[in-house]
Amino acid sequence: MSGPVINSDTPFSKGRANSHHTHSLSTPGAIGGGVLKQYRAPIADDMAHAAVLADVKDFYDKYFLIPTDTVKPMPEVKDPFINIRQLEKIKGNEAVIRKEFANAATAYNLIPGMVFRECGERPAGLSVDSYRQKVDTAWYYPHDAPLPGKGTPDWGDQVIPVEFKADETGGDPYDDKKDKVSPEAKTRKEARGQMITYSELLHGIQQRTAVFMLIIIGRRVRFTRWDRSGTVVTKAFNYVDNWKFFCEILWRIGHCSRTQLGFDPTATRVYEGDADYATMKEAANMDHPNTVDHSERALENGELPEGEFKYVRQMFKDSLVSEWPWYRVKVPVEVPSQENPGAEKKTFRYFLIGKPVFRAKGMAGRGTRGYVALDCATNKFVWLKDTWRANYEFVRREGDILAALNKAQVPNIPTMLYHGDIDGQKTETPDWWERQKDASDSSESTPVSSTSGSSHTLVCSTSSKGKKRQRDEEATSDTRTDICPLRLHQHCRLVVKEVAMPLERFEFPKQLVQVMFDCVLAHWKAATLPEVPLLHRDISSGNVLIYPVVRVSKDGQASLKWRGILTDWEMSKPLEREPGQERRARQPVRTGTWQYLSIALLTPGPVYVKIPDELESFLHVLVYYALRYVKSTNCNGESIANFLDQYFDLYGHEDGMYICGDLKRGTIERGDICVGSKTYIHFNNPLDALFPQLLSWFRARYAVLTHENKLASTAAGDDAGAPSATPQQLDADVLDFLAEYGTDRESLQQAEGPSEEVKALARQIESHKAMMVELAAALAEQWPYQKTGDQIPSGWKAPVGDRFAQPLPLPGEKDENKRPRPTVVMSEPPFPSHAVPVGSPHTPQRRPVVSLAAFSPNDISP
Repeated sequence: MSGPVINSDTPFSKGRANSHHTHSLSTPGAIGGGVLKQYRAPIADDMAHAAVLADVKDFYDKYFLIPTDTVKPMPEVKDPFINIRQLEKIKGNEAVIRKEFANAATAYNLIPGMVFRECGERPAGLSVDSYRQKVDTAWYYPHDAPLPGKGTPDWGDQVIPVEFKADETGGDPYDDKKDKVSPEAKTRKEARGQMITYSELLHGIQQRTAVFMLIIIGRRVRFTRWDRSGTVVTKAFNYVDNWKFFCEILWRIGHCSRTQLGFDPTATRVYEGDADYATMKEAANMDHPNTVDHSERALENGELPEGEFKYVRQMFKDSLVSEWPWYRVKVPVEVPSQENPGAEKKTFRYFLIGKPVFRAKGMAGRGTRGYVALDCATNKFVWLKDTWRANYEFVRREGDILAALNKAQVPNIPTMLYHGDIDGQKTETPDWWERQKDASDSSESTPVSSTSGSSHTLVCSTSSKGKKRQRDEEATSDTRTDICPLRLHQHCRLVVKEVAMPLERFEFPKQLVQVMFDCVLAHWKAATLPEVPLLHRDISSGNVLIYPVVRVSKDGQASLKWRGILTDWEMSKPLEREPGQERRARQPVRTGTWQYLSIALLTPGPVYVKIPDELESFLHVLVYYALRYVKSTNCNGESIANFLDQYFDLYGHEDGMYICGDLKRGTIERGDICVGSKTYIHFNNPLDALFPQLLSWFRARYAVLTHENKLASTAAGDDAGAPSATPQQLDADVLDFLAEYGTDRESLQQAEGPSEEVKALARQIESHKAMMVELAAALAEQWPYQKTGDQIPSGWKAPVGDRFAQPLPLPGEKDENKRPRPTVVMSEPPFPSHAVPVGSPHTPQRRPVVSLAAFSPNDISP
């Protein structure tokens, strides 16, 4: 049985995530830590339909073409795999096969210009990979290769990783059946999860457009190519019997450029001894004379000294990890063209980066990374966002969005400096999906039999390029949405002026409320000031940040204050459509970060984000940071940890869809924060009045929505089953009962629908004003002196075991547990989506209406 196709980015990619710090309760380094096996399992399910099977010859003709006029013919070679051929036992003999293959790769120089290393003995350091993964072997360029016998993966230097599996079937992550490329057997799914996380790590550490990988299963081999849309997997073939064919492919690889092999040509590696290396080390010097204290304080002479904030320099220093590759990267700058008025031309700016401050989880998706970067032209620190944006018609680029917001003078948002798409860097897996879809079974070739005796004369063959899909400008977004389930992504970079602090660094509870006030204000102004008002659509912990700014009081005193800044506007969308404008699908997924989405958006059915949904997301952010970092008077750390774990990371499924967890839903529907069975949290500060007021509005909203849904359901039921026109006779005992007690049921019936007072409460969040007033009123209160600190005990761990959602039943299969206990995923869980049959990928059916049947709160008193 297949897991569900999730009509979204992967739940781990944070492709829908922010480019700054984000904290999940169950990821490594957050609350409870993570287990690699548990992390891989849902990722394998999530990408089960993101693999496309390819013919081997089509694959190497597409990616490993080399010019015959400058490359000498392939020299004659002897069979390098005789020892593997002579092995009597294959199953369970992985170590021997690996050793013999390594010997052959080195002795016969199978990939010219590269060296082969075994690297599965010891993992890399925690600063590189918190999961401590170890790929078996890899090819490296000689100047980056680890010393023989070192035995570590050196992820930042790998060119082509090679993983070995001895079991001919059970260890193969993929299948040659066109309708079932990703098999569901446990061992095969585990192997697939292994390949996915290897590719994820390489894409995260290196500057890549794609990663090529070899999977050797006994005497068979597969080539795979990974990009941010998915993976192309070749059919397996016997490399021992067809060793000439295999050796030619490897020889071709050795004559491919770095760009052909998936390295980003706009990123140049910085090595010790380079001038850029010395520049980066100097910029990381914490004793640098232009380092500015960032703490809140009154400013002498009313001015902030010129320089870089201390926390920014520290973040840059922390990014210069020795095991992590450093780069000089190129960012496009689109400027008006003097030669062609009305058009734009590209220039470039250069920036130095080390390890990203933020790296999105998951393989498929935007793969967002956020860096503290050094501008090579100004020697100033900036924030650089590297991402693979969804490349669909009518989807605006974040740089364009920020430029419009800056022009409209929306406060408390980043200042856009430079941005642009990287030419020629779009994901290619969707091309393969469409090529496979268009190809007939009769036209498929058998690569091994036809090419096992191939030679260098085939180097420039172009006979198997296949049919190219329409380019994005030739196809409407509706076509892209309806046909291909693999999202098309375009590589882009964005640079903004402000390097902000993560929200958890707030020092006092009042600071937290001030940051929330500033970010709600930014959201309000973005929804009213620009020519095209916008909704952010991804309010989350990593987008609500802190930035020190100078503020002048009414008496003229200038101070440095920590204020809020609302970042990452990539997923924003116009608040209202223009009259008569046709509704078009902008992207084939919904957006947001799971933990902070409103209940309405985590309920089955396609819904459009509204202001109340956005304000509810702000509330969820406030709940998380207040409970985790503000000490309460009546709740211990373990209770807080368990509450946050269940509120933010647990989920269930219903009717073939993932839904909101019970505790989050119950908290909003009750209108109170109950930690444990009977403990209502108390802070002994203005938060005690703020939370009940905010919660009352959202409680009312769902009471109104539930009633509206009941009315719609009742109307539909009345149409389906009208009362019979034939008189119905009652039994004598029923008639006697009615004669004695009557038929007056009014005193026993519940009031019909929410009261006018409840409706009035619900209307408070149809605009920003009421929440702004409440936050401002809270700021005007007297706050006790309370320092903040993480309330979660250092040794606390999230409950272990099988806490993941079981694969959803396929249509027609029996669901033994319609409402299971909600389970957790390692990052945010997938978005609600119909499960689809096993087979080649396709887009799930769209749902035309919003269903709120899960809501069942009692009538609400204000």
